Amino acid sequence: MESRGFRNGIDSMNAGINAGILRHRPVFESPTTSQDPNSGAEIKLWPPDGGVSLTLPADWQYLGTREFPLREKLYEQTNARAIVRYSVAALTILPAITRVLHDGKTWDVSGVMPDTFHSQIVIEVSEVK
Repeated sequence: MESRGFRNGIDSMNAGINAGILRHRPVFESPTTSQDPNSGAEIKLWPPDGGVSLTLPADWQYLGTREFPLREKLYEQTNARAIVRYSVAALTILPAITRVLHDGKTWDVSGVMPDTFHSQIVIEVSEVK
């Protein structure tokens, strides 16, 4: 019996992602900017009013929580990562994404990183409460 080389849902022999771990459906969003007709101020339009919205199958991993003081108040930051399949289309759109909606929460995007094998894209996110 041969060893397939699976580790954490990643098939290292074929450089692909096991479909079984892509069971979450986060919504990746990016706003468009527009001008307020009354005041002339620049405003952000999020989907469905404007902007770009993309739903992809992903592996969602919670990374941990930390607390930090800021302006005499204690805040809590939760970090997570979404792992999606690599595609040129996703790699074109995902770097412009600034927030992710998942599990009823809104997450801010910290970074978008493709791996060297072109099998996955890792999106680092955080939520501050």
